[in-house]
Formats: sequence, C-alpha cells, structure tokens
Amino acid sequence: MILEELALYADCSLCRGLCCRALYFSKLDGFPQDKPCGVSCSYLCSDHTCKIHHELKQKGMKGCLGYDCLGAGQFAVQKNVPADQDMFAVYRKLFSLHQMLWYLGEALLQKETASFHGELQVLIQTLDTVRRQPWRKVLTADIDSLHEQTNRLLKKTMQQKQLRHPYPHKHPMGKRFTNKRLRSTDFSMKSLLAADLSGCDLQGSCFLGSDMRDCRIAGSDLRNCFFLTQMQLNTAIGDSLTRLPNHLHIPAHWNTVS
Repeated sequence: MILEELALYADCSLCRGLCCRALYFSKLDGFPQDKPCGVSCSYLCSDHTCKIHHELKQKGMKGCLGYDCLGAGQFAVQKNVPADQDMFAVYRKLFSLHQMLWYLGEALLQKETASFHGELQVLIQTLDTVRRQPWRKVLTADIDSLHEQTNRLLKKTMQQKQLRHPYPHKHPMGKRFTNKRLRSTDFSMKSLLAADLSGCDLQGSCFLGSDMRDCRIAGSDLRNCFFLTQMQLNTAIGDSLTRLPNHLHIPAHWNTVS
C-alpha cells in the first residue's frame, strides 16, 4: 500500500521523544503541563520513553493519547541533526510534509481520481524527494508552495466524490446522530467536537480537517472514509465494533466494547 511504502506510520521505538520535546504543550489541551517548544516534558525519561505512558488514559492526558506524527519523528532522527533546536525544526517541517503525503496517498487510493493519478504521483514524488534531502535543505523547503499544490489536488479529489453536506445539521458540534445513515457525507473542516455518531453508517465520508475530539463513533462504520487520520481517531471515542478503513487501526486506549 502506498501509505506503508511512504513510511507514514509512527514508530516511537525509532524516535527520540521528539513530540515530547519539540512541541508546545497546554494543560487545557490534555497535556501534562504547559510548556514551550523545545523544552522536554517532565515525564520524558532519559531513554526517550514516557514515565506515565500506561497511565495516560487514567490521568486524562487526551493530548498525549491523540497525537500521531505520521512517522515524521523517526524520519527526523535518521537525519542525524547535531543540534536539538535544528532537529526540532526539521521535525516540524517533516510533519507538514508527511501530512501532505498522507492525504495525497489517500487521494491516490480513490478510484474517482484515476483521471489525475499522474498528477498525484508527481507531487508525491516531489514531496518524497524533499523530505529525503539533507536536513539543511529540508529546513529551506517551500512548504507554503507545496501546501498550495497539495490543496489543489485534494479539492479536485473531493469534487470527484459525490459528497453531500452534513445532514441534518450544518454545524454538527455536540449534536446527536445515533444510528443514522450518513454515507458520503462531507464533514471536511467541520467541528464534530462531542458529537454522537455512535452506530452510524459513515462509509465513504470525508473527514478532511474535521475536529473529532470526544466524537462518539462506537459501533460506527467508517470503511472507505477518506482524508481521515490516525490522530483524528485517537481523539475520538470508539470501540472494537467501530469499523475503519484498512490503513487505519483501532487506538489501544479505546474500550474493548462500548
């Protein structure tokens, strides 16, 4: 699969705790403490593991449980950047590149994009080449231009899919949709914060940029959904009965049953 070939899955064992060091934390967002970028989390051990990893759910660390770097962490470590601050900057750049690669890889998996697979493959190759450059060149990459090119193809992908606007609410945040048939719904850039989609048929829906924090999807069918990321699933509330696209997995902190 293209997403596996591009190594877009996080492997913390090959990283050095970059997400716990390079990023800004806020207690309001479910992290252990408020901290600026470039400062290590107080729970990060010397071997780059988390001191409270097995207690994150009990402690309500939703920010930690939700985060997923799409493989940018281990990719940054492979660059052998000598200074931490440069390493952190490289990591943040690579995260943006990996996000774009994820979405473009998903677009390539859609049968409706067959007419412009060539364009998708060219841009994927461009991004892959950029991220494989020496770290100093990665830092000078024109991310804004690459974002523009990526967004154009993502919009083109969505135009090819026969999506409908969110139903029955334009603003679904906190709304209850339990057991509804919501196939091919356009949830892009919508706040699904604390919405209840339990038991819904969501097959073929688009979740590009959707805020899924505390969105209930226990027993829901999300097969063939696209522009959906592991981070979005990690922040949602599902269970072992939630059906996902083949390239995503059920988060370890979800309940076994609802």
